Amino acid sequence: MGICTSTKQIQVPAHDHAPETEYKPFVFDTTIVPEQQPQVVQNKTHTIADRIVPQHTVANQTKTDYDLALEEMRNKSQAIFEDSKFPPVRSSLSSDPNFKKGKDIAWKRPDQFLQAGQIKLFDSIDPMDIKQGELGDCYFLSSLSALAEIPQQIQKLFRHQEYQQSGKSLYGIYMCKNGILQEIVVDAFTIPCNLQGGPIFSKANGNELWVLLLEKAYAKLFGSYHKIESGLASCALKDLTGAPSEYFIRKGETLKDADLCWDFMEKNDKQKYILTASSETNEQGVELDNGGGIVSQHCYAILDVQRVTGSDGQPDRIIKIRNPWGRKEWTKDWSDNSAKWTPELRQRLQVQQKDDGIFWMSVKDFITEFSQVCVCKFKPDYFYTATTLQVNAQDTVTTKVILMKVYQKAHAFISLTQSDKRFFQKGHQYSLARLIVGELDKNTKEVLHYSGCAFDNERDIVVEKTFEPGYYALYIEVDWAQNYDRYLAISCYGSNSVQFSELQFPSGQEKLAIGTIFDGFLRAHERDTDEEKVKDIEPGIRRISGVVGGYLYYWYQNQTTKKTLQELLHLDKIQNLEICPPYTNPADVQIQCKPLSTVMVKYRVTKQGGGSYGYALKCQTQVIEAKTDQDIIQQALHKPDQKVQRSMQGQNIQVFFYLVKFPAGVAFFYENKESRTYQETITFEVTNLKGVGIDISRDVVVEIPPGQSKLIQLQSVDPSKGYSYKQSIMFKLI
Repeated sequence: MGICTSTKQIQVPAHDHAPETEYKPFVFDTTIVPEQQPQVVQNKTHTIADRIVPQHTVANQTKTDYDLALEEMRNKSQAIFEDSKFPPVRSSLSSDPNFKKGKDIAWKRPDQFLQAGQIKLFDSIDPMDIKQGELGDCYFLSSLSALAEIPQQIQKLFRHQEYQQSGKSLYGIYMCKNGILQEIVVDAFTIPCNLQGGPIFSKANGNELWVLLLEKAYAKLFGSYHKIESGLASCALKDLTGAPSEYFIRKGETLKDADLCWDFMEKNDKQKYILTASSETNEQGVELDNGGGIVSQHCYAILDVQRVTGSDGQPDRIIKIRNPWGRKEWTKDWSDNSAKWTPELRQRLQVQQKDDGIFWMSVKDFITEFSQVCVCKFKPDYFYTATTLQVNAQDTVTTKVILMKVYQKAHAFISLTQSDKRFFQKGHQYSLARLIVGELDKNTKEVLHYSGCAFDNERDIVVEKTFEPGYYALYIEVDWAQNYDRYLAISCYGSNSVQFSELQFPSGQEKLAIGTIFDGFLRAHERDTDEEKVKDIEPGIRRISGVVGGYLYYWYQNQTTKKTLQELLHLDKIQNLEICPPYTNPADVQIQCKPLSTVMVKYRVTKQGGGSYGYALKCQTQVIEAKTDQDIIQQALHKPDQKVQRSMQGQNIQVFFYLVKFPAGVAFFYENKESRTYQETITFEVTNLKGVGIDISRDVVVEIPPGQSKLIQLQSVDPSKGYSYKQSIMFKLI
């Protein structure tokens, strides 16, 4: 009898590793959205209200703010409406006692500063009607100026179309408040004015009231006139129309930048969209003339763009611009008095030599004076649907899934809106938000196609698409930057109406369900975009990397039947990224993708960088092919890692032992060329190994008849980790 002991130790560095669980798509219950398209209105009002689509989840409001105002007048026996919610007091001007523009004023009726008997709500609506006063709201008035190019749209903001000279002085004005289009009630009874003159803030060029009433409604919406100082035209235009905006932001002052800017303006002007421009900032941080007539840190309306030939015979591209001050113009090439104009061109474009705030300039000069252009994608016949979301006040991160039904093919903008920062103290920051849209399969009702995404820390983030009829899922995620407000609204501005329904999940199942839905979005993104990068590791095995909605993903697909992929993802110089469960270590992730399976690793961009992130990636890749017993025997016979001839009492016997090592285990092969049966008893001590078809937790007895062989295999329990084994053997011939 012979006795032998041997040990083998293999150490592999441990990395973060999680087994892939089988992906089962989430099936949406589409019955939570009405099958029939809701009616918009029964009685046409010729206002924006005609385009508001009632949301099926919101109960019909029996009384509007306008109705309540009328009721208040009756209760107080008032003939003229005086707005108790925005009264003629200091707080309506500002809550800041140092607000200098609110000193030495008087609240006056229109007939005290306009020509009695000639006062109108509208006369002939024109951009020239708007005159900015002492309030720094050029962004709002430039937006009004651009919108006034469509006079009927200004009229549609008002419930009534005439001045109530002997009536109630009650006006309903439609505006968006935090993404919800609603009616704001104001009075025309009291307007802030100079002690010895007219309105201290905006005013119309004549006896019209519409400009100062719109400014008053906007001030009431946010709480005071002071609250609407300084802002973005994109926000003002969204609040006035419900339509989203997009920016061209200048990167330089080269001819290439001018070409890109012109293409942006010309393309959107042809769509008859609303355009505004913001001038360059300065070191002083105030509005100053830069020397050519353009005021720094100021917002202008863009009224037209034209390709022309100047008096020098040279072609040029020029832009018609309006200063909301109603004065102060560009003084160089293509200004009112420029020699560039031919008599015919001056007449065709109606250029007047007066300081009315309207001027033309070349795009080559424009690109040096203006840092950005805003386009509001307003369409007068588009519908507006919106609803607020139910958000837990304790959330640090809010995740929501919304089901949207599109009844007819529609070009639409889906927007996610947070509370406007004007409602809070100075320093309020918008939270980092994600919006991902996917189309459901008509039969299975699971996310099938990727439709688009938005990712930013802005008040409104938007996805634009032409939607075919059907059901769509909206994934929403907000990483809150503060702890005092949790407001969210979802809206659709489009050529046809839609309906929204927020998904509700059984208690304790929300996290798992939303995670499954989100994985469906990532899979749809890989299928439907060219944005991802594909690495073919071997035929049938590939790694797909992509970025969608502030998430990075690595999706491994193994379509082979015998090969296992093992890859170490090593990320260095990680900035503002965190790894998603079930993984925990963002720097080192060990992937094991077995035959006919997939594995997905996700990284999430954190809020610390405001949406920016960075990393350096290295991969260590290995493909392990599963071998048949015959493959292992052939390797043992021809290329063994160890070959030992057994011996008894100092004499070799015709029994041979072969050792074959694999990355995920070891194999032992025996050949018995003796005339008697060979018997071996093995006691194993192992780490991270298991027997293939044998129980190695107890002694293993191997009996090999004369002229036969035997194969024993030990396999790693977790291939991502090292393994070791120690064996004690006793053998004999019987």
